[in-house]
Amino acid sequence: MLRDGGADGIAIVDVGGVGYELSVGPEALSRMRASDGALQGAAVTLYVHTHVREDQLSLFGFESLAARDAFRLLLTVNSVGPKLALAILDRLGLAGLASAVAREDAKAFKGISGVGPKTVSRLFLDLKGKVAPAFAAAGPAAGIDQSATGIDAQVVSALVQLGYREAQANETLLRLGPTEDNTLEARLRAALAALAG
Repeated sequence: MLRDGGADGIAIVDVGGVGYELSVGPEALSRMRASDGALQGAAVTLYVHTHVREDQLSLFGFESLAARDAFRLLLTVNSVGPKLALAILDRLGLAGLASAVAREDAKAFKGISGVGPKTVSRLFLDLKGKVAPAFAAAGPAAGIDQSATGIDAQVVSALVQLGYREAQANETLLRLGPTEDNTLEARLRAALAALAG
C-alpha cells in the first residue's frame, strides 16, 4: 500500500505493516496518484534500489525493472549521485534517456537541476554504447519531439496496466513513430489499434 511521504518525491510503502520511505521521482509519483490526487491506500508494485553510504541507507523506487536498471547505469557515471540520477530519469524517462544519449542531445537535459555542460559531456562519454538495447528499443523514433516522450511513457504504463508486455508496448510506439495528434488519448488509441490489427 502506498501513502504520501509528506515531501516532494517521497512515498511511504507499507509492506506487511512495516512502512518504508522511498524516493520516487515526482513524475512517477504523479502517475501513481489516484484521480483525486491521493496516494493513501493505493496498491502498487515498485522495484527498489538500496543505496548504501557510510552514514546513510536510502531506498529508491521505480515503476519497472528497466527504469531501475537505467538508474543503476546512471550511477556509474562519474559525478552522478542517486538524487541526480533519479531527477534525470524522472524527467527524461527510458525513451528520452536512450534517445538523448544516442543523439548526444544536450538540450534534452536542459532544466534538470544539477546537470551542467560538464555533466552532460560526462553522460555522453560514459554512457555511449552502454545504453542497453532494451532502453534503446524503448526510445522514440527520430523526429518525435521531446515532449512526446513523456506522453509515450504514460501510454506504455497504460498498456502495461491493460495486460500488454512493456517491451511490446514500447515496440508498438516505436513502429507508430510520430503521429499527427500527440495527446495521450490519441497516442493510446493509435497504439491499441496497432496492437489489435
